Amino acid sequence: MKIPLNEFTRKATLSKKSDRYEVYDSGLENLVISMTVLHEGKSTTGHFHNDTEEIYFFVKGKGEIQLDDKKEDVTDSDIVLIPRALTRFSTKERVTSPFYPFLKNTRVGENKGQRMLS
Repeated sequence: MKIPLNEFTRKATLSKKSDRYEVYDSGLENLVISMTVLHEGKSTTGHFHNDTEEIYFFVKGKGEIQLDDKKEDVTDSDIVLIPRALTRFSTKERVTSPFYPFLKNTRVGENKGQRMLS
């Protein structure tokens, strides 16, 4: 199945929507790909997975990602590899245009260890 990036939000399932972000999911039996559209000036609350690694591919815009206590600026085409059990946050304090953290390679059934932080 081919899904052009500019059609992902129309073809995937909207799994979460808030004033901060929208999450769209699509996948196979053992693999899920998600797109998070983080609204300008907003940030995520942070989460981690005990048993799942993630890859974030930033498609558009500028922002900051925090892994545990380490913060890094991110921009178009940056890729961030996230080992399991690291807490991750995304923020857009210095954004110039919307950006899309592209969460990839979460295995179905393995994110039981996910914990959202408040």
